[in-house]
Amino acid sequence: MQPVEIKKDIYWVGFVDYDHRDFHGYSRSPDGSTYNAYLIKDEKNALLDTVAPGCHGTLLCRMAQVLEPQKVDYIICNHLELDHSGSLEILVERCKPEKIFVSQTGLKSLAGYFNAKDWPSSTPPAGPSKWSRPGTSSTSASGTSISWKPVCCTGRTAWFPISLKKNCW
Repeated sequence: MQPVEIKKDIYWVGFVDYDHRDFHGYSRSPDGSTYNAYLIKDEKNALLDTVAPGCHGTLLCRMAQVLEPQKVDYIICNHLELDHSGSLEILVERCKPEKIFVSQTGLKSLAGYFNAKDWPSSTPPAGPSKWSRPGTSSTSASGTSISWKPVCCTGRTAWFPISLKKNCW
């Protein structure tokens, strides 16, 4: 259960579910499915998405090889479908993040999925914002399309960092 370093300080820490072959009811994946989660180490450490319910042990194991879970400053949820956020409650408990960023729709939906009343959740700042190291910045946006590009991904009502680390892709 090794994390996969995609680029310096950017890691895939997700889960491969070889038994899940029905992707959202509309696509067959005979080799299984992945629940993608990414860890970005920087001045502020961020976890982008979690994994499906019951898969958190693998995510925590991979993450711990890179960074102690308590050192995650932000958890970013692209959207609240359970393959992206099913382990959110456990990750919030273990990481105790400074902030949990979700879309406006996600913010309204958190209470329907989780006991999130006391969570430090909010929508991301709009437009250009200082995100991490000097010389790097991010822009956030809401979208209605899906882009499968890791880290810079969107969901139905998602937000995404366009550049968490300069030229990350």
